[in-house]
Formats: sequence, C-alpha cells, structure tokens
Amino acid sequence: MRLGPVTRFVAYACFAIALAMLVPYLMAWARSEDEAQAYLFGIFISLGVGSLSLSLGIGTKSRNVIRSGMRELLLSLLIFWAFVPFLAAIPFTLGGMTILDGWFEAVSALTTTGGWLSDPGAHATPYDLIYRSSLQWFGGLVSIATAGAVFV
Repeated sequence: MRLGPVTRFVAYACFAIALAMLVPYLMAWARSEDEAQAYLFGIFISLGVGSLSLSLGIGTKSRNVIRSGMRELLLSLLIFWAFVPFLAAIPFTLGGMTILDGWFEAVSALTTTGGWLSDPGAHATPYDLIYRSSLQWFGGLVSIATAGAVFV
C-alpha cells in the first residue's frame, strides 16, 4: 500500500474544510460575533493538519501504477468520513456543543445525510448554516468523485 496518495487526499480534505470555514468566519467577523474566533481557530488547525499531512506525503516515492489502488481509496474514505469530521466539528464544539455532538453534525453534513442532532443545531446562526451547507456540498462532491473512481 502506498501512503503518499492517502496523505495527499487527507491534506486536500483538510484544506477544503479550512476553505469551508472561511466564508462563515468572515460573516461572523463582520457581525463582531464571538464565534468568529472558533472559525478562525478551526481554520488554523485545519491548515496545520493539512500542511503536516502534505509534508508527510511529499517524501513518498511515486510508482507507476497500472490500476488505481482500492486499499488506498478505502483508507482515504475511512479517514475522510471518520477523522476529518473532528476538524470540521471545531466551530460546532467551540460554539457550545459537546465533541460528540459536533462530530455528529460534521459527519451528517459530510456524508450528506443532513440529520440534525439537536434543536439548537437546527436553529443555528446564518453563518453556521452556510458552513453546514458548504460541508454538505463538499461531502456530496467527494461522494460523486469516489463513486466515479470505484466504478471506473
């Protein structure tokens, strides 16, 4: 198994999570809300984890592969749907949810199920709703790309 593609996939996913936090951060900052700090912290943590993952993947050798590696794809998806939501849950967690509740909100957004865990989550602020919808868009894009990679 080659870990280079997995680390690059995780890095790009972390960068996309940070990008998804950017617009809600700017909205919260413009309104002088306290949650702007949660989004800014999430952006820095996501960029840091993504940079670390990308630097781990740079040192790996690239080999000519005739078939795409199914093991690498499955490991990437496992990390994307189980561990990347911890980064996506930072604004939810710092906004008052527990870690498990924030993780559930992030997983339901990234897997595009759209389930809301709690009543306060359903009545979130406008920038929280934009953040959650951008996570759903990103999760849907990954699902379509993955389906295309698997069935090709």
